[in-house]
Amino acid sequence: RVYLTLEGRLVDQKGNAVKEVGILSSSDGVLITASGKKVVQEAEMDRVVTKEGLPVTYNGKGVFKGKDGRLYDADGNPILTPDGRAVFMD
Repeated sequence: RVYLTLEGRLVDQKGNAVKEVGILSSSDGVLITASGKKVVQEAEMDRVVTKEGLPVTYNGKGVFKGKDGRLYDADGNPILTPDGRAVFMD
């Protein structure tokens, strides 16, 4: 088992720092990143692709469109404009 401390560190059962991790699962089965953020599930969101069908990326991560049209990166973070507003797509 791996635990996320209040300080945001991943530790094992003995409190030792965990160095190598990939995608993790929370106790209720939700996939999360090593930083504790929810991983976007493709079933919940649509992958954004170009006219040619190629995946769109933002900062090297896949882009997904939520049911409300808001865009998210593959870690579930909303994609924002430089002034902090959410980006939407029809």
